[in-house]
Amino acid sequence: MRVTRVVVAALCCLTAVALTGCDDQKTPRVAQPAVTLTPRAAPSPAATLASPPPAGSVVMESGPFNDRVKITGLVLNGGVKPTVHGHLAVTSDISYLLALDVRAAFYDASGALVCVGHFEYHEEEDQPGGLAAEHDGIDFTVTPPVGAASAATSAVLAIPVLVNE
Repeated sequence: MRVTRVVVAALCCLTAVALTGCDDQKTPRVAQPAVTLTPRAAPSPAATLASPPPAGSVVMESGPFNDRVKITGLVLNGGVKPTVHGHLAVTSDISYLLALDVRAAFYDASGALVCVGHFEYHEEEDQPGGLAAEHDGIDFTVTPPVGAASAATSAVLAIPVLVNE
């Protein structure tokens, strides 16, 4: 009886080993390329606007995150170095803000793009918690890059990046 069990176990192991790796194909299989999706970059602002916003105003560009945030207190400070100030609060859920990019495209009176500025926020690892944008939100200031002097009269604001928990 003991010999029978050993023989049956050995036959099962041999059968499993023999069947493992067996293939009836005569030619080797060619590896198929993996499909990966490349992240899209945010679209560039328009070089000219057919109907520029009124002088001194800031308007929101339509975007994928507009329904998830509330922006208040938008102000354009003109002059040689224009800036856009505002306040952003996440309204879609209760979570911490991890990353944010607010872009302002500055235009002159004729609707020509003068320059583009960004406000970026990234939560730091050592910072406990994070900014609870759903409660208090965060103030932001968008400034043009260094050396971009202009006489912008209006701005178009966009949110190309918004990441929260």
